[in-house]
Amino acid sequence: MICTQCNTDNIRGASTCIYCNAKLPGIRHSCGFMNTITDQFCGGCGEHLVIQKSALRPAAVETSFQIASSFTDQQLVLLLEMQKQIVGEKRKQIVSKQEDIDKLFE
Repeated sequence: MICTQCNTDNIRGASTCIYCNAKLPGIRHSCGFMNTITDQFCGGCGEHLVIQKSALRPAAVETSFQIASSFTDQQLVLLLEMQKQIVGEKRKQIVSKQEDIDKLFE
């Protein structure tokens, strides 16, 4: 999971960032596994994930994809742009690390 505060790539299932200790977005399932907000099934036990809309109406549930549809187009575009930026930065880090490794074997 990518930290929204510092862009650190954390291990799947982490609830806080290993670098800045920020709370990571996710859904903790009853089995204890921390899932991302886009997961449809729990990565720990495989159970289908649903989120209750309201504690007053427990029969009304929605999947994480239905929650995503509640964002405006502008918010979704912003989220996608942020994700592209994070991926781009991670790629630069990987290329940089590979170049350092290559220098060791020259």
